Amino acid sequence: MENELTAVLQKPEAISIKSSLMRTVISLALYIALDYWIFKSWVLVFLLVTVIFIHEAGHFIAMKIFGYKSINMTFVPFVGAYVSGEAINFCRRNKIIFLFGGPIPGIIIGIVLFYVYQGNHDPLYLRAAITFLFLNVFNLLPLSPLDGGQIFETLFFSDNKIIQLIFL
Repeated sequence: MENELTAVLQKPEAISIKSSLMRTVISLALYIALDYWIFKSWVLVFLLVTVIFIHEAGHFIAMKIFGYKSINMTFVPFVGAYVSGEAINFCRRNKIIFLFGGPIPGIIIGIVLFYVYQGNHDPLYLRAAITFLFLNVFNLLPLSPLDGGQIFETLFFSDNKIIQLIFL
């Protein structure tokens, strides 16, 4: 009886994981289809999806490390993607680490790809390096809802909503 009760109590999380995965897969399929419709290039679509997926996976991993619950990754056509979840132990330091968890790996990968391009001069490496660097550095601009805007708000405005309102 106790094992059955434990199994029933664990099912909502299993359902949540399945629905989260389904949401990610469906949104990714829509994203890929619309990107291909716009760009007509599987190479470009693969590159964009890879850059965005790695960026969001950085946020996802940071959220897992900090104990977030119900984490979802959703791709938004024409925009990009986002990761959401429920913070358990929320603090400013963890939020800033979580926000940098997306762009920093992408910037590092972009720099590595640029150095690889310097060695072999394959234009695909240059295109990939530029895409990684541009999208991740752009994401650090201090504008909401970009990561840079959220970092800026967390550092300077999280304690005082009046100053935030005046600044905006």
